[in-house]
Amino acid sequence: MIAFIDLYLTAGIDNYKGALSEHIQHSSAYKALFSHNAENWPKVIFLVSSKLPEREQLQEFRDATGIRSAFFEAMNKGDVSLESLQEIVEPWGTKYGPSAKLGRYLDSLSSRLDEAASALKNELSRLELNDLRTLEVLRLSAEGESLRTYLTWLISQSLASKLCVEMSRQSSDLPDASEMPPLDGKLLPKSILFELFADIAVSTSSADDETLEFGDIFAERTEEKKENMPIVLAISPACDLVRCPLDYQVLCVRGTVTKQDPNLSQLLTKDALFGKGNQVVRYPDNTYAHISWSLKKGLITIPASELQKKERFSKIARLSENFTQEIKELALADASRVGTPVEPTFAVEGGVVVRARFHMGRDEQPLERTDELQGKPFISAILTKGRVKTETGNGRKLKEDQGETIVFTHQFVTWLKKDFLRQLKGGRVAPAKLEAIEKKLQELTNWHVILDGGRKARDGESLTFQTLGKDEQMPTMRGDGIEILVRAM
Repeated sequence: MIAFIDLYLTAGIDNYKGALSEHIQHSSAYKALFSHNAENWPKVIFLVSSKLPEREQLQEFRDATGIRSAFFEAMNKGDVSLESLQEIVEPWGTKYGPSAKLGRYLDSLSSRLDEAASALKNELSRLELNDLRTLEVLRLSAEGESLRTYLTWLISQSLASKLCVEMSRQSSDLPDASEMPPLDGKLLPKSILFELFADIAVSTSSADDETLEFGDIFAERTEEKKENMPIVLAISPACDLVRCPLDYQVLCVRGTVTKQDPNLSQLLTKDALFGKGNQVVRYPDNTYAHISWSLKKGLITIPASELQKKERFSKIARLSENFTQEIKELALADASRVGTPVEPTFAVEGGVVVRARFHMGRDEQPLERTDELQGKPFISAILTKGRVKTETGNGRKLKEDQGETIVFTHQFVTWLKKDFLRQLKGGRVAPAKLEAIEKKLQELTNWHVILDGGRKARDGESLTFQTLGKDEQMPTMRGDGIEILVRAM
């Protein structure tokens, strides 16, 4: 069923707010399902007007009337005609069925949630207060755990379990991913799923909460909710924190609130929002804060008495157990790493061939020269593997094992400069080309050439280094410049 609805239902209303109030009164009719082939189907609502509202107002219209975006479309009244009707309706022939199927699944999820909550409420109504008293006296007090915390955990897990059992039977109700409804450019995207996930991963805490638990996030009182705020995460075992004395040294990981903004788009520049040492906190005022944990050298111990001093620390959130455990393992892995001795590498002799090719003019043959150095009284190069030091933000760092590395001997370097290049200079090669090559050669550090996982390295456009397999044929040289090929002997 398709319904075309004018934004202004009554002639006397000419403003958006008044029109919206009138539509809200009819919203139950818009959302009402109709039955066909023993299934319920939603209406497709086309909101038409000679002057459509802005996207924000269209979003407000849908939220107020409860119409899902998959069954809503806004269009100019001038675009509606008998001739264009088929073109308007035709796309719904393919997307309506999967959208309705997905909508039924969400409705079923909502219904199952109500049923699970109702069943849980019935079970709680049968719970005797004496049972709670027995639990607290005989079990919880001995462990140092509060009844409030335990019941909150038990009820939340029970509700999740009931819902999972029910919804596992409904998996066939979902449409295929390829059938999911496309994005509508006239409507604003929502972030409901991200908000739900953020609330599960990191729950905000009251500053008055004096309990100390695994996953608690603390900030210094004077720095509360400021950008680049230093924070700590409690990662000591939960059982130790429950009954710890005031002088207990709580193991923590340092962190920083790197970004805080009410607009989620500001967080898109972050490499990771969850995992890899990152989380997002959503405060009660719908402000988002991005947290980054110091996984390397970020461990610190703080006495429990200090964390519980309200004048110094404020508890701002509690990270879920899974994410806290991830941060703990990553931070402890860095602290428990073991250094191993540097393994020596090996080297083999490399047979070197030096080739040069330069175009001399439109009507002239290119100048070509090839020298094989196997017969020389010296080794020209060796092939090996190794690591190199590079400057990073934390100082020098060893890169991972590189690919093949060529190390040229000083005898080869002397021959290349005094014999090979000198003879080229005596020919017709433009001096500027040879000067550029000489400059590149002088820039080579200790005459090391790292092929970086490949078999070819180009240093500029005129100087190329390449390794060859034992029986591999030399490739054809096409461009201008000098090519140095090295084959393992």
